[in-house]
Amino acid sequence: MMLSRPPVIGDTSQEARDLEPFPQEIPASTLYRRLRVCGLTEPQAANLTARAAGLTAARRPWRLVEVQRLQFLRALVEQGRIGS
Repeated sequence: MMLSRPPVIGDTSQEARDLEPFPQEIPASTLYRRLRVCGLTEPQAANLTARAAGLTAARRPWRLVEVQRLQFLRALVEQGRIGS
């Protein structure tokens, strides 16, 4: 039995493309809290939460409030309530 390696950022192999997208129905605050309970630091948990929300890495670590604010603005744009 051959074990496959985990996909890495920038990996374009078929295996990496076949991964299921992160479930969007989990609120950012819930995901962040679960990551913190698992032992991640605040910046680590916020960065993973941002990545799950489709945000890219930034020069400084994301904060949960920033991720939530961008998700809110994204929802307003998708609903047509504000222009992009």
